Amino acid sequence: MNRVLIGLFLIFAVSCKNKDLDRPFIRSYDELNKESTGIIRALLNPYEYQNDTLEIDKSYKLDLILDSTIYSTEDFKYSYFIGVKFKPDLYDLQIFNINFEIGAISTCRITPDDKITINNLDYLFTDLSKLKSLDLNIPDSLFKQSYQKEPTFRHLAWTNTLYGQWEIESKSKFIDNRFNNFWIFKPEKTLIFLNSSKDTLLVDTFDLQENSLLLQKTKMEFEVATLTKTKILIRETGSKDYIILSKMIN
Repeated sequence: MNRVLIGLFLIFAVSCKNKDLDRPFIRSYDELNKESTGIIRALLNPYEYQNDTLEIDKSYKLDLILDSTIYSTEDFKYSYFIGVKFKPDLYDLQIFNINFEIGAISTCRITPDDKITINNLDYLFTDLSKLKSLDLNIPDSLFKQSYQKEPTFRHLAWTNTLYGQWEIESKSKFIDNRFNNFWIFKPEKTLIFLNSSKDTLLVDTFDLQENSLLLQKTKMEFEVATLTKTKILIRETGSKDYIILSKMIN
């Protein structure tokens, strides 16, 4: 009887221990050893998650299921995903995207509908060559992009990816109906909203800083969760619903 109780306790303990890894967007995971976790801990130190009482305790190699309505396989062809857990266990699993295409690390976030998104507007540039000793099956050819200087954060203030016309793809709509139309981003940082008849509804200048897109005249602010070459995941400040803007190809 005691053995049965002990077995049930162990099953319960393991299930609680890995509850953070039992997510619909995690296909599989492998726990890294202590030496690898030490390397991850040092690499992520600029994020300042750790202090005298909190540290990264465990790390995992993750195989993630990315939302195909937002991302394509090409978007993360050179990406590897790492999850970390802290001690004491005060925070959920934190996930990082290690992007060897540009040689930097970015954070990931979980949307209200339990999907994973990549914060590809804010990057930590650091020495990724430290990951060579980890069992991540990373080809040596990818380490040519490794950043050899002091670690530094850079946010994407502007990108050519935004140029062009976008339309709403998702069923959800913006609260302010003016924005439920075509979005046209111009190189001079002008944003134009057109209706289906191509009538101009609003013209404004904008500022993109980190995850915040601010319309300067209208004083309207949006939160950008992720940005790819063909999709923008965005929501009005204060709204829980993300909207997918899809780029229109001429």
